[in-house]
Amino acid sequence: MARNTNTSCMLLFSLILFLTLVNKVHAIDDPVDFAVSLYGSRLASQNAETPIQQSLNLASAFFAKDLNKAFAKVINADGVKTGELACLDFDAFTNAQDTMRGFFIENATSQGAITIVPVNLGVQSLDELKTPSLYLHLIKTPTGLLVNDIDYGKEQGTLRSRLKSCLNHKHSSF
Repeated sequence: MARNTNTSCMLLFSLILFLTLVNKVHAIDDPVDFAVSLYGSRLASQNAETPIQQSLNLASAFFAKDLNKAFAKVINADGVKTGELACLDFDAFTNAQDTMRGFFIENATSQGAITIVPVNLGVQSLDELKTPSLYLHLIKTPTGLLVNDIDYGKEQGTLRSRLKSCLNHKHSSF
């Protein structure tokens, strides 16, 4: 019996979206589970939504309030008009412009109030593991863990620094 791939993808997307909404009510306190929920949602919805709408939806669900506000301000200023993530010039969740193929979440470490979760993107098997693509910086809130920042590495900086640069360029404040 042949399976309809589009129907299967939509069912998977619907399930992940439902689980994400349930998890917003029931806090996710495990950093690896949080990252799996974030990137599972990102992977499942990448063909179901426009990149801009997907980014705004994920930020709203997974970012700390101030980070989400700055992110939405930059995206709404640039993306809604142009249809592209102009100032950032990359997908904030993947640090890339390509379609996400897969992900692997490594064990989290704590640095004070911040929990750091290494994320390998683009991997579909353990044989493809490499240096993490990025590091999620999570904070614990009364509603569970949230992304406080994303570190893309020494040369590329963090999401907060990139947003600040975008907002300063437009004479705004973050």
